[in-house]
Amino acid sequence: MAKHIVDEFTFSLSEVKPCLADNMRVRIIAQFETDLAPILEILFLYFRNANYSRNLHCVTTKRAGQSTTVFGSGRVAMTFLKNEQEAIDRLRELSNTFSKAYTYLENTGPADSETVEKKENINALQIHKLLPQTDCGECSESGCFAFATLLMNGEREIDDCNPMKLRENADKRSNLVKLIQPIDLTNIREDRSDLAEFLGLKR
Repeated sequence: MAKHIVDEFTFSLSEVKPCLADNMRVRIIAQFETDLAPILEILFLYFRNANYSRNLHCVTTKRAGQSTTVFGSGRVAMTFLKNEQEAIDRLRELSNTFSKAYTYLENTGPADSETVEKKENINALQIHKLLPQTDCGECSESGCFAFATLLMNGEREIDDCNPMKLRENADKRSNLVKLIQPIDLTNIREDRSDLAEFLGLKR
């Protein structure tokens, strides 16, 4: 298996197979050589559409029909990919996210357990309360509650709701983002000189 190195993270593809639902797409299993358990809850709070399984010790997120599951052991499973190259590209993106999550952990500490529990219990009704509730149909759904359900399941994005882009709904949008994405790693600046040592890669 070829190894890929992105910053401080090394991963290899251990399995590439056709998707069960569409044999023109592939599903993969990859293995990172880094313990991801310390950042699982941070990832859960960062990914907008995610489920956290304490029993399986993993976080699953969905995007554009693709499902990605990150295990604390470093194993990563992905589905509905175009080909192996897309898998490698997505794993490289994940490596960058892992790096930022570890930087967050080092600078801020572990994810707040109360916030984790709150996100675990999010339901469509809570999301619906933060939507404009106009049932305008601009999103092509039957109403705001239907949209809220799809948003919760990772099948729609906040910006698919046009009224949420209006200035008068700025506070609602901000509160909705905080509800489904309590941690934002986008602007995290990584100090790579310390990160390798933090990950135990320096001896």
